[in-house]
Amino acid sequence: MHPLSKRALSLEAYRHGSPLIFDFETTNLEKGSALNPDNHVVMVAWKANRHPVQHFYGNILDCSDFWAALDTADFLVAQNAKFEAHWLRRLGVDPTDYLWFDTFLAEYVLAGNRFRKLDLGAIASRYGYRAKDQLIDTMMKVGICPSEMPKRRLIARCRRDTYTTARIHRRQLTALHGSGRLGVALTRCLTAPVLTQIETEGMCLDGARVHETYAETAKRLAVARSRLDHATGGINPRSTDQVAEYLYGTLGFREPTDSKGNRLRNKPSKRWPGGKPKTDKQTMDALRGRATSRKQKEYIDLRQEFGSLNAAVTKNLEFFKGVVDERDNCTFYGTIRQGVARTHRLTSNGVPQSFAQFPKPKSVQFHNMPRAFKRLFKARDKEWVMVEADASQLEFRVAVFLGKDRQGLADIMDESFDAHKYTASVLLGKPASEICKSERQDAKADTFKPLYGGTQGTDAQERYYATFQSRYHELHEEQKLWVNEVLSHSKGMLKTAWGMRFYWKFHLTAYGTPMWGGKSIEPSVFNYPVQSLATAEIIPIALVYLYYRTKKAGLRVRFVNTVHDSVIAEVHRGDLADYTDLVRLAFGADIVQYLKTVYDLEFNVPLGVEIVAGQHWSEGTEEQYEYHQESHD
Repeated sequence: MHPLSKRALSLEAYRHGSPLIFDFETTNLEKGSALNPDNHVVMVAWKANRHPVQHFYGNILDCSDFWAALDTADFLVAQNAKFEAHWLRRLGVDPTDYLWFDTFLAEYVLAGNRFRKLDLGAIASRYGYRAKDQLIDTMMKVGICPSEMPKRRLIARCRRDTYTTARIHRRQLTALHGSGRLGVALTRCLTAPVLTQIETEGMCLDGARVHETYAETAKRLAVARSRLDHATGGINPRSTDQVAEYLYGTLGFREPTDSKGNRLRNKPSKRWPGGKPKTDKQTMDALRGRATSRKQKEYIDLRQEFGSLNAAVTKNLEFFKGVVDERDNCTFYGTIRQGVARTHRLTSNGVPQSFAQFPKPKSVQFHNMPRAFKRLFKARDKEWVMVEADASQLEFRVAVFLGKDRQGLADIMDESFDAHKYTASVLLGKPASEICKSERQDAKADTFKPLYGGTQGTDAQERYYATFQSRYHELHEEQKLWVNEVLSHSKGMLKTAWGMRFYWKFHLTAYGTPMWGGKSIEPSVFNYPVQSLATAEIIPIALVYLYYRTKKAGLRVRFVNTVHDSVIAEVHRGDLADYTDLVRLAFGADIVQYLKTVYDLEFNVPLGVEIVAGQHWSEGTEEQYEYHQESHD
């Protein structure tokens, strides 16, 4: 069944279709990754609808019964289905040709923002089913390869996992459908196989640019370290103990405190039995506003410069240099993760790599690299270009939709309105027409802070935050209603219009402030619905539609990344115009139609997309498009 068929989007396939539940056991290099050519499938167990569990041990390509069951299923079920999807791709079967249901992702949806272990053993125990075979599980954890495990016990484990997954799947379907969250699970499951395509492609670095940037940044880091040594007398800037003593002893800064005046500290240690004073970036930022003496200001500025350059070198540029020096194709791969973020947006982690020039393995966050380093990535072929499709001010547009804010809608519709110039005009106290480019850029960090509950800062910032809440008062009132709903619910729950549920297990302070995780609940209650609908629902929807539309059209496209509100691809120059047309469709009409079909949401706020195409990521010609539903009805 095609994943975007009417039956799939109506959820009828999930509710009444015939599933195939299956589980691969593989060799265990790099956790059994299908991208490691030295791995192979050891066995498979499967269960077709109401039939008993079957299994095959050996070369899976010889297992005709499994492939026949795969071809006749309405949808595929697996625990952590992205793993199985990668292996199907490795075995010559395109996983994006199938509709999937992932019990891992289904449990993630049912959990909302509450932490729950999502491995099969934990989920099984939660539903009252038997946990994994203890011996086999122990052997897995200590690194013994499944191919070397007792055959009889491995088969029994794989069969039982498949049977357990089938039972969990049925229970989850009932819970998701009954609570109106089956559509949310569908979105998560549609996204998973497309992510396997991205993870298979990897991203290509420009060797010349990497070497130039590395040399320049390393030189600046050495100069910053020399200036810092001169100012401090030579303390080690990487030693939190020495930095703490210098900050709060030598320089005389007062430690940050909470609302009760208690010092905010890290865990106690032998040297700091009362807790180690904080020296992290957030603390440094706070101390900067409290610096009074020349030495205090000088040190904070130097320390922040050193920290920024040191992070650029050690967390990114050394890895990039290793890739271009020691990998023939200058390409590296990462993992885009579902099931982690509380808001359900995608996260990522790099695949650790060992390089001869560095003593320890290194990795980078695959989809959350600093903006300054986008220019280091290029299309791997000269006849191709890097294309970034970026949803314009998506979270603000989503907030305006959720808050039914008429002023926000008017600002979006007004082509002459510039949100960042407006911010700068309030902050600086002068007309927007007089705001220069640098002032507009500096104001960006403040523009949408009040959207997420930001209220404190300098006098100018607090004036702007109050102005924002007044200008978009309907949105602000809606967000206050969300807070009241959480406070009045017995489980501290907020139910969104598309079915997602978020929970705050809060307590009230003596002043009546609801606290969660040591902080007021208000910023997160303001944030979760907005960020979740924008980046956990809408962007994955756009990615999925764009992928399937380009596949159907036969365009030469490699999807290589997705970053919060954007999709990045390498596109053949001959297909660029057609691809751009499909981007406009996927980031506009497709989103609106999906929200209506799956979530019964009438999204009535214009959607925008910016498309930048060039040899390098984020460099090149830029085009902007707006989608207004009424003009396309």
